[in-house]
Order: sequence, then C-alpha cells, then structure tokens
Amino acid sequence: LRLIGIGAGPELTGIEPVAGRPGDWFVISGRGFAPTGEGILSAIEYWLGGSEDMPYTRVWFGNESVRPVSATADRVSVRAPDDWNGEPIRVAYNGPPVQGQPTALLSNALTVQLLDAAPADLSETVDRAVFMGADNGYPWTGEGVAGTLAMSPTGGFALVVSATGHIYRIDADPRSPDRGQVLADMQPAAMPTAGLMEVSPDGRRAWFVADDNQIHELDTYTESPGFMQETGVLTHDDGTPTSFVPGDLRLTQSGNLLVVERMDGGGVCIFRVAGEQPHEGIEYPVFSEPDGVPSSLAIHPSGLWSVYSADDGRLHNVSLNTNRLVFGSQIFTRGISKGTPMGVAFTPDGSALVVVSWSSEDGGSYWLELRRPWLMSRFLLSGNALKQIATGTPMAPVTVEISPNGDRVVVDLPAVGETFYADVTYSHFARIDRIDPLGRTSTSPRMDIAFEPGGQGLYLAGQGDSGIELRDLANSTAGGFVSGLGQSGQAGQPLPAPVIFAVLDNQGQPAEGAVVEIVAEGGGSLGNGRAYQWLGSNADGVISIDWTLGPDVDPDPGVPGNNLRVTLNGGATQASDIEVPALEDPTQVPMNLVEQLPPDGTLDVSLTTTVQTRFSRAVDTATAQPPDFLLRRQDDQSMVAVSYGYADGDRRASMVPVVPLQPSTTYEVVVGASILDAEGGPLTNPVLSSFTTEPAPQLTLGSISPPAGIPGTEVTIAGIGFAADPAGNRVFFNGVEVPASGGSTDFLTAFVPVTATSGSVQVQTGATTSNTIGFAVLFPEPAPLDEIVTTVETGSPVQALAVSPDGKHRAWSTTHGFWRPHWTVLHDTLSRGETNLGF
Repeated sequence: LRLIGIGAGPELTGIEPVAGRPGDWFVISGRGFAPTGEGILSAIEYWLGGSEDMPYTRVWFGNESVRPVSATADRVSVRAPDDWNGEPIRVAYNGPPVQGQPTALLSNALTVQLLDAAPADLSETVDRAVFMGADNGYPWTGEGVAGTLAMSPTGGFALVVSATGHIYRIDADPRSPDRGQVLADMQPAAMPTAGLMEVSPDGRRAWFVADDNQIHELDTYTESPGFMQETGVLTHDDGTPTSFVPGDLRLTQSGNLLVVERMDGGGVCIFRVAGEQPHEGIEYPVFSEPDGVPSSLAIHPSGLWSVYSADDGRLHNVSLNTNRLVFGSQIFTRGISKGTPMGVAFTPDGSALVVVSWSSEDGGSYWLELRRPWLMSRFLLSGNALKQIATGTPMAPVTVEISPNGDRVVVDLPAVGETFYADVTYSHFARIDRIDPLGRTSTSPRMDIAFEPGGQGLYLAGQGDSGIELRDLANSTAGGFVSGLGQSGQAGQPLPAPVIFAVLDNQGQPAEGAVVEIVAEGGGSLGNGRAYQWLGSNADGVISIDWTLGPDVDPDPGVPGNNLRVTLNGGATQASDIEVPALEDPTQVPMNLVEQLPPDGTLDVSLTTTVQTRFSRAVDTATAQPPDFLLRRQDDQSMVAVSYGYADGDRRASMVPVVPLQPSTTYEVVVGASILDAEGGPLTNPVLSSFTTEPAPQLTLGSISPPAGIPGTEVTIAGIGFAADPAGNRVFFNGVEVPASGGSTDFLTAFVPVTATSGSVQVQTGATTSNTIGFAVLFPEPAPLDEIVTTVETGSPVQALAVSPDGKHRAWSTTHGFWRPHWTVLHDTLSRGETNLGF
C-alpha cells in the first residue's frame, strides 16, 4: 500500500523554457514545494547524503522521477532525463512516512514543447547554406549588419540589427513557409551595441545594450499591442536610470534574472526581469570593491551561479541563488591552466565549462580548455582538456558558443580574423578532438553567433558585413530532384504537384534539417507567396516545393522563363535547374505522371504508408488497376493486397495496403504504359519505382488504461512494436499469461486474469520482450462474515431451512407443516413475500 496523497499537492504556475529536449535544464515555478536542496551548498548535501525521511521534492517527467539540483518553496531547477519523450511534468512533495509508508503529494501537470533531438555533427566541413544579403533582397542591403544577432530559445524567430541600428525580426521556424523572411522591424531610440542582445525563454521580451549605456527592453510578443516597440530601460529599484557601463548580458534559464557585465568598475550586476511590467529591475552590486573587469560571461544551466572571465587573469564565480544570503556575491575565484581567460561558456548539461584564453607564450596564442565546474553538478569530469587554437595578439571580444547537443564549440577570434569550430567530448573524460577554421569570408572585428535550437544550423552576423550567414550542420553534401519533373502547368496557376528535392549527408543517408535556397524565375511565386524561399529537409531528407508559374508563355530571348533554381550549401553543391513550360491550355498536353509518393528510393517508409500517384490529367480509373497499377514485393514479385482510391478529379490514384507492410522490405510500385487518361490518351512516362520500409520498431509499452482493476477487467495497453495479429502477442500480468483479446501494432486489449496479482505488465512478441509498466489488481469487497444483516419474522417456529444454490431463494418449514419460499436481495434487506405451499 502506497499513500499517494493527503491534502493538496503543490501547484505549478510556470516552466521555463517552454520548449526543450532530453538533457535540457528546466526551471519550474509554483507553490508548495518542499524547501530542501536550496542553493549550491545544500544541493551538494542533498545529492551526496540527503535523508529520505525528511520532506523533499521530486520532479516527475511522465513516469520517471528526478531529484532536482535545487528546490525552494517556489522554484525547482532540474535536468530532464535522457529518455524523456515529452510527457507531462509534475512536481511531488514527499513528506515524512505515515505509519511506515512513504507519502507523495503530486501537483498539476505542465506540458512543454518537445524539440527534435539535436543531431550529432559528424561533418568534416561546416558549409554555408544561405547568405541573407543583397542577392536575395534583404532590407539591410546597402547598409550592412551590425554584428548583433539574438535567437529565440524556442527557435521561432531571430532578431538582427542593421548597421544603422534598425532591428529586424526574422522567421526562423524550420517548419514555417516564411522561414528566413523579415516579418517585422523597428527603429530603437538609441543605437544598439554590437553583440549585446538577449531574448527571454518564452520569446516575449528582449533586452539590448545601446550607446546611451542603458539596457533597453523590447516587446517581441506577437499578440501584444506593443509588439516590436520599446517598453523602456531597466532601472534601479527606485526608478532611477542605471549609472554604469554595461557589457555582455545573459539570462538565467528561467528568465527571472538578467546578469550584466560592469565594464567601468568590474564585476556584474543582476536585474530581476520576471515581472509582468517593465522597469522592474533591481540592481545588485556584486562587490563592495571592484574585482576584475569582465571580458566574457556565462550562466550555469541550473541558474544557481554565473562565471565571468576578467582582466585579472582569473575566473570569478557569482551566486545567483535568490534564496541565499550570498546572492549577488562572489563565492570565489580561480586561475586557469594557461594565460588570461577571454571567453567562457557552459555546456548544455552544465557538466563542463569551456574557456578560451590567450597566452604570451610562443609569441602569443589562443587556447581552448574544457574544465570541470568547481561546484557540484550532475556529472563530474575526470580531468580537464587543453588545446591550442591559433596564434595571434590579444583582442576582445572573443565570442564562444556551444551547439545544443554540446558536441561542437564555435569560437570567433577578431585578432586572427577567423572563426574556429572544435569537436569536444566530456561525458567521462574531457577531450578536444580537433580544431578547424570555419572559413568565414568576413573581415569583421566582431562576430555574433547563434545556434538554431534544433542544432541543424548556425547563424553568423559579422559587424559591418553585407549580410548574415546560415551555416549547415546537417551533414548535407548532395541533393537532387526526385519527383515533380516533367509536368506542365498553366500560366499564373500552381503546378499540379509539388516539386520534390532530396538531400543526402556525407554517409549517403537522408539529411534532416538541410537548408536550400529556392528562386522562382519568370514571375512565378513559391509556397510563401514570394519568388524567394528557403526550406529545410524533413526526417527523410525531403523538401517539398510548391510553385505557381509566372505569366509568360513564350518569354522574350534573354528573359528568364519559368525556371526553378535550387541551391544547396550556398553554391558548394549546385542542384540542376529545372525549367517548366507554362502553357495556356494544359489540357492539350498528353497525360504524364507528375508525383510518386513515397519517392523512388525512399528508405524507412512507414509500415502503414499509403502509395499515391498523381497524374497531370484525370485518369481512366478502369485502367489504373493491375497489372498496370500495383504494389509488389521486390524479392519474390508477389502482389500486395491493396484498396484502390481516386481523388482530385481522378488525377490522384492511391493504394492502401490491407494489412501493414513487412519491416525492412523493398517494395515496387508499377505505373504501366497501358494506363489511359479520361479521354483515352496514353501515359507518356510510365514508371517503376521502389521504396524500403522501416525496421521493425522496438517493442515498447507506453501506458495501460485503466491502471488498476479487478480480475476480468478489460485493459488497453498502448505502445509500439506489437504484432499486427493480436494472437502473435503474449501478455503477462506479474508473470501470469493471458491472450490478447484484440489490438493492432500500437495497442492491445486483454482481460485481467483471475489469478493475477499486482505488479508489472509485460508483452512478448516473438522472441522480443517489452519493458514493464505497473498495474494494480483490485478485489471486490467480500461479504461481511458473522454479521446479522437483517431479520425476518416467520410467525411460527422454524424447523428446517434451505437456500437455493444461487443464493436468491430461501425456504423454511414451520410447525404448521408449510414450506414458505422467500425472495431475498443479496447484502440488502429481506422481503417477506411468503407463499403457503401446503402439502
């Protein structure tokens, strides 16, 4: 018996960031948490020897509980487990035992957006995917950019500052058709300082340092009436303007605190920026005496402390724990392995600190170092790593950024005029595998750098450059058209089918997240309504391009006709241009196949996929049948049983397999020459294409509903990897086997066996055994024993008594010689209802 609640549990009011992935840090705010594990010193004790019989807080990610690194009565800092899959997040207050049993009070649930896993970067180069400049009509043409670039933590947008101080909001959502387009802009009251801008975790506000030495706040919430307008500057608690020279600025993961370097006296100051209203900043001078002018600033993902490098050659640690007296104070300082630190950044999981330093040795050189944090973190390194980057003179600022999955460090060195990237490892032993130049074309004195939250791209904005670069980190090396060629369309109208472009990585596999530039020439437009667009490839490496043709039917010589230009990696890999004639009357053109889904050669196709074929004209459905339109296995040429369907005015034909396809199997789609259009015209381009299905999914149980029940209860088990035939699955309730009563590949139903006991539920499919999930077996309350429920007056002494086997009838004999049958209600009152039978 586990007591799961007495009274009200904690209440969750917010979580930051609002989007993340396994391994990311989250800060949860609310009320009613167990106030233990407060701050760094308590966190160390909490991790190493916390007493389980004291109240403590646990965070539940779905069905997995995690002990936070810090918990106060209203805030919890926690790292999401590596196997978290976006399940709701709850907080439990675990109190003292009751009668020897543990207690847990669960909060309400919050849900955050699960970001795609950041891919490991295995490419040997970091190619330029897109250059956002004059060639594609960006508004900073002629003035250039100011080296200021800030990415929303959710990846929805980026803020870019031009050389004249104009702030532009760019759509950066990989799933948006307007990706890369300028959607809003504004002119601030003062010129933003290069590279000094931050966006809040929820993307609703931004802060930037300007040439008036004030920190300005910008409304970036699209639903706000003040969208893309300044809301004021941060002030002291009495409302007076700040009076120091601000430098770099960083937000805590929760977005509650903004930490700013003090360039005129040393140290940092901290602003509270969590309030709903602007100007709620409170300055906290970190030191009574200045201690080193900062050169770079980093905040630990837990939000409990910050580190800044300073001109005194040391790293300074400042507490950000608002529940400790040491908040805003320097805890201690430490030197580094070589030279003077000039740039710092924490890895995403907080287990390592990256330090870029300069040393006068060897005529002057820059070094990259991986260090263990001085204070307790979830992981501890067994040692540091140090490697030389380049030679050069000392020059600030040095920019350091780390990819979302933490495997790549990017460092910009103005003195060298180059940006470098290094592959790093720090899970157990720190190691720097290599350091290579990025090969930037900019000669900018300062480079601002921002990774896409998904990790597939890297933005670079050089001060004084003519545009912004987006670098490809998706390993994309080759691309080409796979579908949509050969079709004809009407002038000024969309093509009958999209043009499909596929991208491969350097291993010959589909590259997800690769970015291509697309230009429609000849007066046409793309899916965003413009003639220019850039799109990212999906998980299959596929990009679907919607194209509306221009008005020209017979363009003049030298004038581009209807031509689609697709460029991969900024020209490093040039795709073949495609010309599509625009015809005034496309019905006069013979029918051709314009789109086949899945495209030829596609891998890892779903076992429940629908095969679709799109024609340029209506097809005669009687001819789109076997043997000219069918699906078959490639190995034995056996036909697959399908249901045929037709849509879009019979221009689209589909085949839906009756049963799921077999895993890891290659199938062929036959579209034969005998297929005719509705007017009896032939198909001009018959096709034989193929695709390969995905491997069999790993057998995994996700949930069981209901989670408890009496024997005989029918339960539904959700998961993946089940055999399509329910009979191919064996269900075990704590070791007791029962056949599945129904189901499919993603769910099973079964009845709780009579002999089952509480414990784990598990499924076996063939030789594969699933994970387990808990189930509680309940039992009906038994009838009371030795208890008088009610009495009945017979009117005469009873000599004999009989009860029917089902317990519903009773009869007795009396001294008068009569049997009196009696109807009763089980576990309730007895009604007289006597009948004198006689004999």
